[in-house]
Amino acid sequence: MLKTVLAVGLAAAFMGGGAYAGSRDSQTYVCLSNGQRVGIVCDRGGMSGADDMCVCPGDSAKVKASWCGEGQTPPAESAALDRARKAAARDGSLIGDTFEGKPMCVKTQSRPR
Repeated sequence: MLKTVLAVGLAAAFMGGGAYAGSRDSQTYVCLSNGQRVGIVCDRGGMSGADDMCVCPGDSAKVKASWCGEGQTPPAESAALDRARKAAARDGSLIGDTFEGKPMCVKTQSRPR
């Protein structure tokens, strides 16, 4: 009985991990301070395949964002974008938010490999 419970638990853990990995590939985090993007500080996890440990410096906030899709570009940086991004990030996410018709996404060339 214990072996069966353990086997089912391990199977569920591996299946759940695969689903998480797929969604993780389309999302990232950015740091915002008054709507302006600031550099995020990341450290690779010690175990192979572990998530990076990322923190935002100072009083900046860690906000979820999506990677730009093929052919998409984020809006050009401006004071107006900073204000719009600050308002959009109040829910902790920029996913699905746009500015002047462009998604508030992160350029894929910035994507770590």
